[in-house]
Amino acid sequence: MSWQDYPDTLVKNGLVAAGLFGIDGSCWAITPAKNGNGKFVIEDWATVGKILKLDTAAKGLAFQNGLTINGRKYVLNKEDMDASDQINYLIMKMKVTEDEKALKISGCVICAFKTGFVIGLSPPDMQQNAALTLVHRQAAHLLAAGM
Repeated sequence: MSWQDYPDTLVKNGLVAAGLFGIDGSCWAITPAKNGNGKFVIEDWATVGKILKLDTAAKGLAFQNGLTINGRKYVLNKEDMDASDQINYLIMKMKVTEDEKALKISGCVICAFKTGFVIGLSPPDMQQNAALTLVHRQAAHLLAAGM
């Protein structure tokens, strides 16, 4: 499986865009968002990394201020760790204005594995738990492969 297969599979299964990134924020593979902008930008990798390492202060700030992805503000809804495989994850929801409804993006899920993150942007008609299942599956596969 190539790096590109991971985000491509997520989009084929219903996400709007997906990416595979190193723990340092380096891009390993991305899919352009279906809205055609071709971007996938996390503006504060350090905060994402701290939250996924269960940093209480960073988590509090993200719940309060949100995180910016592709220039859009997402509010952190949930941060947790899957007890079965120790994969930390974030679930975020975008506050969508009338002007932004055409983006067809409303949520974001980030799952960490040892050496990186799998990120997926979800459409408004997808439940956050369904998006989490898709992204988590990819992270678990990478973790099982020793990544």
